[in-house]
Amino acid sequence: HPDEANIHQALAIAYAGLGRKEDALREASEALVLTPVAKEPYFGGSTLIEVALVETMVGEYDAALDHLDTALGIPAVVSIPWLKLDPRWAPLWEQPGFRELVEKYEAAGGA
Repeated sequence: HPDEANIHQALAIAYAGLGRKEDALREASEALVLTPVAKEPYFGGSTLIEVALVETMVGEYDAALDHLDTALGIPAVVSIPWLKLDPRWAPLWEQPGFRELVEKYEAAGGA
């Protein structure tokens, strides 16, 4: 199913778990191409979150934070409290960009 973003997302996470960074990022990128937020607001937001998770898993923290910032700014199934509690995001917790993201969205009174 080459045209289904969720397949590429799952493969990206599997590759990231196996330490195959380039393959993981390639599949994550393909998922974003197949489900752009501009055309698929709900599923595109979910794809952004999954891509950010892959990027976190492979150490691409700045890219992950950029994608999370975008997802937090639209209706998506992500929130600051969730990011602060879910251990999958732990590699980001000490990143300056994560603290900035928390401050930005907590100050906005949402997410």
